[in-house]
Amino acid sequence: MVPAIDDTVPAIDDMVTTIGDTVPAIGDTVPAIDDTVPVIDDMVTTIDDTVPAIDDTVTTIGDTVPAIDDTVGAYSCTPLRQFIT
Repeated sequence: MVPAIDDTVPAIDDMVTTIGDTVPAIGDTVPAIDDTVPVIDDMVTTIDDTVPAIDDTVTTIGDTVPAIDDTVGAYSCTPLRQFIT
Protein backbone atom coordinates (compact mmCIF):
# COMPACT_ATOMS: atom_id res chain seq x y z
CA MET A 1 0.00 0.00 0.00
CA VAL A 2 1.46 3.36 -1.01
CA PRO A 3 1.25 6.16 1.57
CA ALA A 4 -1.29 8.88 0.90
CA ILE A 5 0.00 12.24 -0.34
CA ASP A 6 -0.06 13.84 3.11
CA ASP A 7 1.26 10.85 5.05
CA THR A 8 4.47 11.37 7.00
CA VAL A 9 6.84 8.51 6.37
CA PRO A 10 10.06 7.73 8.24
CA ALA A 11 13.31 9.18 6.94
CA ILE A 12 15.49 6.85 4.88
CA ASP A 13 17.72 5.94 7.83
CA ASP A 14 14.91 5.59 10.42
CA MET A 15 14.39 2.09 11.74
CA VAL A 16 11.20 0.39 12.87
CA THR A 17 12.46 -2.59 14.80
CA THR A 18 9.71 -5.12 14.33
CA ILE A 19 6.72 -5.57 12.09
CA GLY A 20 3.74 -4.68 14.23
CA ASP A 21 5.53 -1.99 16.26
CA THR A 22 3.40 1.03 17.02
CA VAL A 23 4.65 4.06 15.15
CA PRO A 24 4.29 7.45 16.87
CA ALA A 25 1.45 9.70 15.79
CA ILE A 26 2.24 12.47 13.30
CA GLY A 27 2.81 15.18 15.91
CA ASP A 28 4.55 13.01 18.50
CA THR A 29 8.04 13.92 19.62
CA VAL A 30 10.37 11.03 19.04
CA PRO A 31 13.86 10.54 20.48
CA ALA A 32 16.84 11.85 18.59
CA ILE A 33 18.58 9.33 16.34
CA ASP A 34 21.28 8.39 18.84
CA ASP A 35 19.18 8.59 22.02
CA THR A 36 18.97 5.43 24.08
CA VAL A 37 15.43 4.78 25.25
CA PRO A 38 14.30 2.35 27.94
CA VAL A 39 13.11 -1.11 26.99
CA ILE A 40 9.32 -1.34 26.67
CA ASP A 41 8.93 -3.06 30.04
CA ASP A 42 11.32 -0.75 31.97
CA MET A 43 9.62 1.27 34.66
CA VAL A 44 10.48 4.70 36.02
CA THR A 45 8.62 4.73 39.29
CA THR A 46 8.17 8.45 39.87
CA ILE A 47 8.13 11.50 37.66
CA ASP A 48 11.07 13.03 39.51
CA ASP A 49 13.19 9.87 39.69
CA THR A 50 16.71 10.30 38.43
CA VAL A 51 17.61 7.85 35.72
CA PRO A 52 21.17 7.13 34.59
CA ALA A 53 22.70 9.44 32.04
CA ILE A 54 23.11 8.15 28.48
CA ASP A 55 26.77 7.30 29.00
CA ASP A 56 26.39 5.72 32.46
CA THR A 57 27.56 2.13 32.63
CA VAL A 58 25.35 -0.49 34.27
CA THR A 59 27.69 -3.40 34.73
CA THR A 60 25.41 -6.38 34.32
CA ILE A 61 21.85 -7.03 33.27
CA GLY A 62 19.96 -7.64 36.49
CA ASP A 63 22.26 -5.55 38.71
CA THR A 64 20.47 -3.58 41.38
CA VAL A 65 21.29 0.08 41.07
CA PRO A 66 21.56 1.92 44.39
CA ALA A 67 18.70 4.22 45.30
CA ILE A 68 19.33 7.96 45.06
CA ASP A 69 20.10 8.40 48.77
CA ASP A 70 21.85 5.07 49.36
CA THR A 71 25.36 5.20 50.75
CA VAL A 72 27.54 2.84 48.79
CA GLY A 73 30.43 1.23 50.69
CA ALA A 74 31.45 1.65 54.29
CA TYR A 75 33.61 4.59 55.24
CA SER A 76 37.17 3.53 56.00
CA CYS A 77 38.61 6.99 56.68
CA THR A 78 40.69 7.49 59.80
CA PRO A 79 39.27 10.26 61.99
CA LEU A 80 41.16 13.48 61.41
CA ARG A 81 41.44 14.30 65.12
CA GLN A 82 44.04 11.58 65.74
CA PHE A 83 46.46 13.46 63.52
CA ILE A 84 45.97 16.80 65.28
CA THR A 85 48.58 17.41 67.95
